[in-house]
Amino acid sequence: MVNQGTPEEKLFRSCKLTVESGEFVTVLGSNGAGKSTLSMLLPDR
Repeated sequence: MVNQGTPEEKLFRSCKLTVESGEFVTVLGSNGAGKSTLSMLLPDR
């Protein structure tokens, strides 16, 4: 489980994303929406 913030603020209960070699993923959102925080929480594999 990914936790950021307080215990009451669970961002994800479950999340699965598979990106194959050569594929691209874009995360869109307004300033302060948490895009950078999300990218720092994801494993670099």
